[in-house]
Amino acid sequence: MGQVLTKFFGKPIIIILVLLALFLMFAQLIISNQVATSSEKLSQILSEVERLERENRDLAVQIHQKGSILKLKEMAAKQGFSEPKKFFFVRQNFLVAENLR
Repeated sequence: MGQVLTKFFGKPIIIILVLLALFLMFAQLIISNQVATSSEKLSQILSEVERLERENRDLAVQIHQKGSILKLKEMAAKQGFSEPKKFFFVRQNFLVAENLR
C-alpha cells in the first residue's frame, strides 16, 4: 500500500515543487529588477536634491552680496542719489498744507 501511494503522489509533488521553485526564482528576478530600478531613481533624485541645494546656497550668497549696505550705497551713487545734507523730521500731527500759506 505504501508503494502505491508513493507512486501515485510522488510525481505530482515533485512537479509541484519544481514549479514552485521556478515561480519563486522568477519572482525574485522581478523583485531584484524593481529594486535596481528604484535604486537608480533614488540616486538620480538625491543628485538633483544636492544640485538644488548647491544652487540655493549660491543664490543666497548672491542675494547677500547684492543686498549689502556697501553695495546698495554704491548702486545709489551710480543712480544719482547722495547723502542728505540736512535732515527734516515730520511731527505726528504735522499738516503740510498749513505751512504753505
